[in-house]
Amino acid sequence: MPPAVRLANLIAIPCIANWRIFWITMLSRSDPEASSNDAFAQLDQYPLIEFLPDMTAASPPKPSLAHYIVKLARLGGHLASAHDPPPDNAEIRKGLSRLTGIELGIMIGVQLVVH
Repeated sequence: MPPAVRLANLIAIPCIANWRIFWITMLSRSDPEASSNDAFAQLDQYPLIEFLPDMTAASPPKPSLAHYIVKLARLGGHLASAHDPPPDNAEIRKGLSRLTGIELGIMIGVQLVVH
């Protein structure tokens, strides 16, 4: 395989990951009340619900995309206080990285229990 093809493949992976980060950030800002299913799979939503308690006393009956984005950003270091700006792409990236690690841990744990 020529070096140019290998380099193109190497560059493609971070481009796809960064596109997803930018896309879900902008989707959340343009339509905060959108369904969380638009950007997150069930496997993504479960750890965010179970491991990150809601900051307010009452969680919304049907959490929106913006609700999940804030939870994801909290994994990436966003404080989510009342006067903070919306999460930025760096916090979303860090949160997605940590969420991926949590999901892998869940999958490994399930395999260990099954065997």
